[in-house]
Formats: sequence, structure tokens, C-alpha cells
Amino acid sequence: MAKLKSTKSNTAIDNTDSLFANSEVQERQSHLPDGTYQGFVVPGSAKMEERTSKAGNTSWNVSMQLKVLNGDYVNRTQWYRQNLGTEVGVNIFVTDLVNMGFEKPSSKREAAECLAETDNVKVSFWVNHKDDGYAPTVRINELLEDDDVEGATKESDGAVEGNDVISREDVLALGNAEDEAGLQEIIDEYGLDINQDDYETYGEVATEIVGQLKL
Repeated sequence: MAKLKSTKSNTAIDNTDSLFANSEVQERQSHLPDGTYQGFVVPGSAKMEERTSKAGNTSWNVSMQLKVLNGDYVNRTQWYRQNLGTEVGVNIFVTDLVNMGFEKPSSKREAAECLAETDNVKVSFWVNHKDDGYAPTVRINELLEDDDVEGATKESDGAVEGNDVISREDVLALGNAEDEAGLQEIIDEYGLDINQDDYETYGEVATEIVGQLKL
């Protein structure tokens, strides 16, 4: 029989046992498949933040959530994330901003100002999974006018609130990708009582987020 190894107190183990006793088997949704989608930026989701990894590396990161407007995956959401710690990363983000209809920013401040104006902006975007189970690459194709959006539903038009802003598969994908910054962003945004240092793996952090948000 495998032995339980823990540096925590017996109380912590007892609490974990309680979680197992009250656990439920959940139905899991698949990731948004590879392809091109029409969607909009979820209001309040776009951010540019400075993050420090456990290794002590500091960099600026951009994130915003896109919600699908039509088709088989209407109302599904997908996170766009980009690290700005390299020239390549900045070039990708600048290109995506220009594709959203903004003038090319010449500074981080100008880029942040553009990002602040993205609420409800309609765009065409594409999704590509490099590895199954990991967070996908997301890029912006172009800005969409209302007439460009095909068969959008009323449910998908406009702002969303509560747990509709984040999906279970997005959280678990961040855990699989060991995306500490992305997980912390969700923790901060929803005011969750989670300290990532208290968990052995990022997957455990993601599972706890899913539980607290009841996704």
C-alpha cells in the first residue's frame, strides 16, 4: 500500500479526508477545439499585470477572456494569454492589438490603454492546441463589425457575470500547463481563499479553484 507523505499536520490530512468523503464525480467538458471563432472580449477580463514565478523571475503578462458568439460552441469561453518578457511575445501582442483595430502602441503604457478599451470588442480569433490537455495558443485575426457576426444569439451578446466568466476546462488547462500566473489571476479576481504554496502541484490548485467556484 502506498504511504501518505505529508509535511503538513494531521489536521490537514483529516481535512483532506473530509473533502474526499464529500466529493462528487463531475462531468468534464472538452477544450474549445482548434479552429477559428467569432467572439467578444468579456468585460472586465482584460488585464496587464506583473507576475513573479516561484523561481523568482518577474515579467509582465496580458490576459483577456473571449466568449464565442455563434456556432456549435456559442457562449463557450477561451482565455487569451501572452507573456511580454521577450521580443517575440511583445511582437505577438502588438500584432493582436492592431488586428483588434488599435493603433500600434509604442510603449507598455499605450498598450495598457488599448487593453482597457477592449470590453465587448468583437473579434475573430483562432485556437490551436500544441499538446492535448494543455492551454492552447490563442491569436486575434481581425476586428468584427456587427454585420460580420454570423447568427449571434441574444444570450451571447453583451456582458456576462458570475461563474459564466470562467469555465472549468480553462482552469484545469492552466493547472496542466503549470501556469502559476494564470491560476493566481483567477484567485485574485474572484477573491478565493487559496495560497498556491499550500499545494503540491498546480493541478491541485486548479482543482481547488474549480471546487470553490462550483464550476
